[in-house]
Amino acid sequence: MKEIPDIFKESAESGNKVRIGLINKLVEVLEVYNMEKGQYPGDIEEIIGDYINSGITKEESFYYEPELGRNGYIMGVGLGSGEIYEVNN
Repeated sequence: MKEIPDIFKESAESGNKVRIGLINKLVEVLEVYNMEKGQYPGDIEEIIGDYINSGITKEESFYYEPELGRNGYIMGVGLGSGEIYEVNN
């Protein structure tokens, strides 16, 4: 029988894996967008719908910041453990 703290820990780890997976999917979509348009989007909403339908962009801790000239970006989300998962491309 599992103890309550173990159940909470496993639940948080599972949620973190989902968030990381969704961010990594967005990275793939951003690369497709960049190949098609020659730059990254100025707003993450430009890819939502046409390329992917992901609710992670609605999370309060989610952020997407394109670089000047839209040649790169920083994107991340807070994990249940209090850490941040970030992609800098």
